[in-house]
Amino acid sequence: MKKFYVLLMILFMATSSYVISNDLDSLKKVIEKINLDHEKLKDKVESQSKNMEILFYVLVGVLSIGGLTSLVGWFRNETRTQREHNLSKNTIDMVNEILNLTVGANKKALESKSNWLNLTSEDLTRRASELIDKSKDKNVLINNNESIYEISKISEEIPVLKNNIKVWGENIEISLKCLFIRALDLHINQKFDAAIETWKEVYESKHSDIDDLKKEAHYWTGCEYNNLGEYEKALEQFDFALEIVKNAKDIEKFEIERIILETRFFNKDNDNEENILEGFSELYEKISKSNEHGIDDLKSKIANSYANIYFSKGFNLQKKAKDDEARKYYEETKKYYQIGSNNYFSKLNLAETNYRLGKENIKEDFIDIKNRAKIRYLNKKEPRTKVSECAINFIFALRLQENIQEIEKKYKDVIRDIYSVNDRLTIYSPIRKLNVDRGEFENDIDFLLKEHNDNKVILKNVRT
Repeated sequence: MKKFYVLLMILFMATSSYVISNDLDSLKKVIEKINLDHEKLKDKVESQSKNMEILFYVLVGVLSIGGLTSLVGWFRNETRTQREHNLSKNTIDMVNEILNLTVGANKKALESKSNWLNLTSEDLTRRASELIDKSKDKNVLINNNESIYEISKISEEIPVLKNNIKVWGENIEISLKCLFIRALDLHINQKFDAAIETWKEVYESKHSDIDDLKKEAHYWTGCEYNNLGEYEKALEQFDFALEIVKNAKDIEKFEIERIILETRFFNKDNDNEENILEGFSELYEKISKSNEHGIDDLKSKIANSYANIYFSKGFNLQKKAKDDEARKYYEETKKYYQIGSNNYFSKLNLAETNYRLGKENIKEDFIDIKNRAKIRYLNKKEPRTKVSECAINFIFALRLQENIQEIEKKYKDVIRDIYSVNDRLTIYSPIRKLNVDRGEFENDIDFLLKEHNDNKVILKNVRT
C-alpha cells in the first residue's frame, strides 16, 4: 500500500513535472509574449510619451505665444491707455489754457469795447455841446446847412451807440445834449412825435440839472406843439420854460413871454385879440427899459410879432373890401415894423405893408432883400419852413412884376412844396402872419395870384 502510495506519488510528480514542464514552456512563451507586448507597449508608450511631450511643448508654445500675445496686447493696451490718459490730460490742459486765453481776450475785448463806447459817447457829447453853444437861438442851427449836416451825423450815430450799449450791457447813458440834438434832427425831418418824446427825456431826466437845457427842451416842445396846431399844449410847455428862467436875465424871460403871446394869437379862437395886443404892449414897454446886451434884436422881434397882429386884422378887412378900416391897421402895423428895420422879417413885412397902403416905388424895398430870401429858401430843409420861404419868393415875383412864366413857375413851386409838408402840421403863412393848415395856406396863395393884374391868364395856365 505504501508502495502504491509511493508509486502514485511518483506518477503524480512525473505527471506534474510534465504538466509543469509543459506549463513552463507555455508560461515562458506567455512571458516572452508578455515581454514582447511589454516592449511594444513600452515603445508605444515611449512613442506616445514623445508625442505627448511634443504636444506638451507645442501646447506650451501655443500657450506661451497666446500669453505673450495677451501680454503684449495688455502692455499695448496699458501703453495706449496711458498715452490716451496723457493725451486727454494734455488736451484738457490745452483747453484750459485756451479758455484762460479766451477769458483774458474777452476781458480785454470787453474793456476795449467799453473804452470805445465811452470814447464814442464823449465825442458825441463834445460835438453836441459845440453845436448847442454855437447860438442861443437854436433856429439858427436848423437854418444853416453846415449845422444841419452835423446835427444829422450826430443823430445817426446815437441809435447805433444806444444799441451797442444795450448789446454789451454797459452802464453808459447818452448825454442830454446828444438827446437834444437828436430831437432837433427828428424835428427837421417831420418826426414830431419822436422829437417831442426825445425832448421829454431831456427835461424829465433825473440828471437834467442844466436849467438852460431843460428850458430849451420845454421851449422846443412848445414850438413843436405850435406847429401841430395844439396850442394849449404849447402854452403849457412855454409856461414850464418860463418858470425855469424866472430868475434869469430879462432877455431869456422876454423871448418866452413873446412866444406865449404869439401862440395865444395863433389860438385866437380861444383868446381875445385885444387882450393879446395889450399883452404885447406891456411886454414892449418892459423890454424898452432893459439895456442888456442883445436886447435890441429881441425888441425888433417883439415889435414884429406885435405888428403881425395888426397886419393880420388889416388883411382880413381888406379881403372883405373894407379898405378904410384896413388902412388904419396897416398904418399902426407900419410903426412897429419900422422899429426892427434891420430885421429880415421886419423889412419884408414893412415892404408888404407899404404895398397894401398903395405906396409907389416899392420895388426897391423888395429888391433890397430879394437875394437874401433866395438864400434862405435854399438853406431850408424843414418842409414847413421851406414852403413859407417859397411863398415869400412868390410874393417877390408878384411885387417885382416878373414875367408870367416866372410867376407861374414860382406858383407851382409853392404848390409842390405845400404837399411835402405832413398834413398834421400847420404852415406859417407870410401873408396872414400866423400858422394855418395846408388848405388855408393854398387859399392864401391863390388870393395873391388873383390879386395880380394878369391873374386870369396865369390861373388858366397853372390849373391846367
